[in-house]
Amino acid sequence: MVEGSKRGQIGIEAVAVIAAALLLFGIVSALAIHSNAKAKTVSGIWEKEAECLKISIAISQVYSSGNGMSALLETDKNVFLKGKTVYLNDAGKRVEEGVFCAHSADLNAEYGFTGKVRAENEDGRVAVKGA
Repeated sequence: MVEGSKRGQIGIEAVAVIAAALLLFGIVSALAIHSNAKAKTVSGIWEKEAECLKISIAISQVYSSGNGMSALLETDKNVFLKGKTVYLNDAGKRVEEGVFCAHSADLNAEYGFTGKVRAENEDGRVAVKGA
């Protein structure tokens, strides 16, 4: 058996502990990044749902308030009104990435808009001007 100085040597156990710690750190980091991305996706959906409901409520209030009532609607999303449905989505996104909500108004026609428009009650039906 050769005897000599053991300075500068590290045991296999120490290498295994360091490797396990690095592996654990990598796994935890990957999970944190994945969770953060998922949270941003869910947050984006909630924001679109809130915007959809805001538009739906405004259109319903214009309708229920009677002839001559109007409200200014403003959004940076793509909005489509058809029947009793509001569909809202970001520009350039797939249809599946949008949200739907309902309103109680009778519409004059189908509408699609982005930006500022005015919803007006004209003889018991809602028209969207500037769409």
